[in-house]
Amino acid sequence: SLELAIPALGAWAGSFYVVSADGHTLELMHYQGYPEDVMAAYRRIPLTEQIPLTEAVRGQPIFVESRARWADRYPHLEAARSRTDSGSAAAVPLVSNGRAIGVIGFSFRGEQVFTADDREFVLILAGHCAQALDRVLATTALQESEARFRSVVESGMLGIAFWDGERVTDGNDELLAILGYERAELEA
Repeated sequence: SLELAIPALGAWAGSFYVVSADGHTLELMHYQGYPEDVMAAYRRIPLTEQIPLTEAVRGQPIFVESRARWADRYPHLEAARSRTDSGSAAAVPLVSNGRAIGVIGFSFRGEQVFTADDREFVLILAGHCAQALDRVLATTALQESEARFRSVVESGMLGIAFWDGERVTDGNDELLAILGYERAELEA
């Protein structure tokens, strides 16, 4: 979680985004440390934006170690950077099955050289976050699919039977009406 990762890394703030269902934007899920007015502009970020978070999702982890590097690489973000007084940052994609499904980002007050150990820690953290996020997304997709299926079955628009290969094991009310059966007869 961000609450544990931020102090472990020595960061002062962090954020967690997921890639939208259409794959065109990042959607803010959680953040800590940043002022609310700064985050208001970053609730939904088009992946076409040139910022560390989107660049990480489109490719590799981004480590910005100094204010000079910020100014050189992201001059359009200088106002936001100076507003939060960030000296360095890290943005790491959350990758599952070869595709980015989200990103975590961390901001540091001072300039920071990211050692090999720092980078490895962030990458391991991102791997764990990606696994957890993938499970949540899969569970959510399954629940949504079940709800859609249940809606069709219960709508009464069609008669739907469940067949085990030998006999009808269940059906919706519309099927029972079409066949002239009571549920007890179907279950017998």
